[in-house]
Amino acid sequence: MMIKNKTGGVSKILSSVITAFVIGLLVFVGPVDALRLQLDGLRNTPYQLGEEVNFVGSIKIESNERVGLNNVSVELNDEIVCTFTTSGTILSGCQGISVSLLSNTAQFGYGYGYSTFQQNWTGSNSSSNAGNYAGYGYGYGYGYGYSNGPSQLTYNITIQTPQSYLNFPGNNELKLISQTSTQTFNSRTERFVLIPPTGNSNIFLMGSEDGEALFWGRFNSTEHTMKGEVIWRENTAIRRNGEGSYVVHNPHSGSFALRFYDPNNPSDPGLNWTGAYGHDTWTMTSGNSTLQGIVYLAPR
Repeated sequence: MMIKNKTGGVSKILSSVITAFVIGLLVFVGPVDALRLQLDGLRNTPYQLGEEVNFVGSIKIESNERVGLNNVSVELNDEIVCTFTTSGTILSGCQGISVSLLSNTAQFGYGYGYSTFQQNWTGSNSSSNAGNYAGYGYGYGYGYGYSNGPSQLTYNITIQTPQSYLNFPGNNELKLISQTSTQTFNSRTERFVLIPPTGNSNIFLMGSEDGEALFWGRFNSTEHTMKGEVIWRENTAIRRNGEGSYVVHNPHSGSFALRFYDPNNPSDPGLNWTGAYGHDTWTMTSGNSTLQGIVYLAPR
């Protein structure tokens, strides 16, 4: 006859429950604030056209977490204008933008990871807690983080104005974006203002009506010459410089003669255009072709 050990049975059951509970804690972690994106360093006073807009972007990963970050992006006025790797290497876009990795305390490795995240704030992306994300972790995975204290990726980012994706003059909305294999996360929305330059900066700026192209540079008010470059938003590989002369008719209007050419091709003869500006608009012709657009800053 077999006699059962009741005490041993209870001990085994209790041990199994404790083991299952510990495994559950390891596999199912959350919710916690696992990831926070942030922008710092933008000044409150307006930036003048021609200035650099410099700021710091950071991605903070909480203690003992592993987050699989694929890339990082800068969003300006609801458009992704620059995408780079976690090490700061440019992937796409970034016309007029430079990025450098300032610090990295979030080492890449193997550990507990997250498969889904939940936003832990309500309201718009302009709210004070935007960029904090709570999540639940399932299983293991490669990613950044996993240390005894919070780890962080920090970037120095500079935008040289003007650019076609910037509102000039006016407000510009900026966000830092981070992409994982399953989701996209963003910082809160920060804003900066771009205004015409003051003093003797001698900058002109003209754009196409649809905002796809900008022609900007400097003018000499003594010799009445102007020289600059053309920027295309949709095709940044194309480069054209423009130079010529202008005549001021009154404080709000004038005429000009310009030659546009490829600066990467020394044998390019370029194309000559003549035109006029006034009442915040411009037109110019070359042969049978006519172009028109908006004057932001006129030579004077």
